[in-house]
Amino acid sequence: MASESNKQISVFLYNGPSNMNYAVTSISTKTTDEEVQKQSRRSKIPPDKIIRHHGSALVTFGTSLVSVGFIVYCIGGSKRDKSMGILASNEVRKFDTTKPVLGLDFSPPPMNQGRFFPAVVAIGKKIYAFGGLSQTDSNDSTWAECLDTNKPVLEQRWQPLTEPPSRLLLDFPPFAIPYETNTISIGSSDICMGTTIMIGSRHVTQGAILYGVHNGLWEEYRFNPISMSTIQVLNPVSVVCEKTIYWVDERDIYAYDLDKHILYAGNMAESLLHDFDCGFDTTRMGPVLMHLQENNFCCFTVYVENPLGPSKTGVVECTKFRVTKDNPESGHQGVLHLHDMGYQSYRCETMCELSGVVPL
Repeated sequence: MASESNKQISVFLYNGPSNMNYAVTSISTKTTDEEVQKQSRRSKIPPDKIIRHHGSALVTFGTSLVSVGFIVYCIGGSKRDKSMGILASNEVRKFDTTKPVLGLDFSPPPMNQGRFFPAVVAIGKKIYAFGGLSQTDSNDSTWAECLDTNKPVLEQRWQPLTEPPSRLLLDFPPFAIPYETNTISIGSSDICMGTTIMIGSRHVTQGAILYGVHNGLWEEYRFNPISMSTIQVLNPVSVVCEKTIYWVDERDIYAYDLDKHILYAGNMAESLLHDFDCGFDTTRMGPVLMHLQENNFCCFTVYVENPLGPSKTGVVECTKFRVTKDNPESGHQGVLHLHDMGYQSYRCETMCELSGVVPL
C-alpha cells in the first residue's frame, strides 16, 4: 500500500489484439527542490518494473477505464459484427491489479447499452457511465446507467438513470468527474448527504450538465463565455481539484475555477525542466493528466524511440509538477505557473500506445 506521500497509479499500454503491457507504480506526491536538482533528465525505471500480461486484449478501441479500489473496470468499447461492421460494445471486464497473472475477469454484467468512449466515474463503490451512444441507437436508448459493485456478483445489474432533458444531452461527453460532495459530521464520522457529477461537453459552448446522485436530478452548467472565449474544446482527459477543472492541450495547460468562473493558462514546455513536447512531435502520444495531491499533478506521455528504425520501442514518461495561480488584474483570465517536481520514465519492450492511466 502506498504511503500518504505516494499515490499508486496503474498504467495500461496497448500493443495489439493479444498483447498488453501493464504496470503499477508509486508516484511521490511531494518532492523538494533539492531532489529535483538531483534527478536525471532521463532516469529510467528498469523494464522488470513493467508486468507483461499475455492473453485477451485488456481494452478494445473505445474502451473507458475506471478504478474501484485496486480493481480496474474496462467499460464498453468496440466489437465487430459480420453484417453491421464495428458496433459499440456493452461488455464490462475487470482486472485485479494485485493479481495480474489471473488476467481478465468477465464476470461483471454487461451494460444495457453499447457504449463507445463513454464518460465514466466511480463514486464510492458505484460506477456511472454516460453517453457514448452510436448514431444508429434509437431514441429510447439508455443515455446513463449505474453499477453497484458492492453487491454480490450474482446480484449486480446495471440500473438506468433518469434521462436528462433533451436540451442537455451531449454527444460523446469527454469526461465525468465528481463535482461536489456534501457531508455532515455526526460524532466522529462524516456522513455523505449528496454527490453531484459533472458531465462535460467537448465543445465549450455546450457547457456541461450536473447529475445529482442522491436525487436523480439534472441541471445545466454554463462556462463564462468571456473567460473561455479563447478556448474551443476541452481535452477528454480532464481532472478536478478543489472545484477547478484542469486539462492539457498540446503544450498548454488550463484550469477553470467552477465557482469564480475564471480561466487560468500556462505553458508546460516553458515551465518544466524536462523535455516536454507532444503536440508538435509525432513520436510522442498523449498527454494524460493525473491529479496527485493538493496542487501536485503529473502528466503522462509515450515517447517512441527510434521511430524510423527497424525496432521501435516505447518509453512512458511521467512529468510531475506543482501549480500556483495568479488571479487576473482585469478581465477573466489568470496565469497558471508550473513548478517542476521531477521526472520518471518506464521503458517498454516494443512500440506501444497509451490506453489509460488510472489512480488506484
